Amino acid sequence: MLEEFLERIENKDCPNCPRMSMCKPVLQITELDIKKPIMFIAEAPGRLGAEISRIPLYGDQTGNNFDELLLKAELNRQQCYITNAVLCVPIDERGNNSTPKESEIRNCSGLLLEQIQIIKPRLIVTLGKSALMALYKIRKHQIQLPIINEKPSVHDWNGLKVLALYHPSPKVMNMFRNKEKQYADYKVIQDWLKEN
Repeated sequence: MLEEFLERIENKDCPNCPRMSMCKPVLQITELDIKKPIMFIAEAPGRLGAEISRIPLYGDQTGNNFDELLLKAELNRQQCYITNAVLCVPIDERGNNSTPKESEIRNCSGLLLEQIQIIKPRLIVTLGKSALMALYKIRKHQIQLPIINEKPSVHDWNGLKVLALYHPSPKVMNMFRNKEKQYADYKVIQDWLKEN
């Protein structure tokens, strides 16, 4: 299963995602055979971070925010498998990062399911709406991001446990869920792991 997945990623041909056709997928391929207790699913690789570093959620301000949140929750990258709703960088007409389209998320949802089946995480943590949509494309759910003062909670989905959190991008932290609230959200991960 692992070898077949890796071969398909290496020989990626995505005619259904034309704006990403020149991108190389960002995936922690060397760690796919390691079982991790936590799987983070973010939106997409960033052109100034993950596309350059080849490491999901790493190398830009979003990656720095994510590392800081992990640290506050007494977690580290070695405990986590990190991926995205789409594996390539969606770019707008000006060459900037763009939110993945629903069709692009759907096109990558089979690859996301395979990653979940390989990693077998105890807890899936979605980061933002695109990640929640990616899970929905695999199996429908009613999971929502927590509202302003609501503490996030763990949900059942497809035989697994899911925690929906906000994305750690600077824009989200400035406009929707500030760092202090996100620190508290990540503490939920730590508490859940201790209890389960």
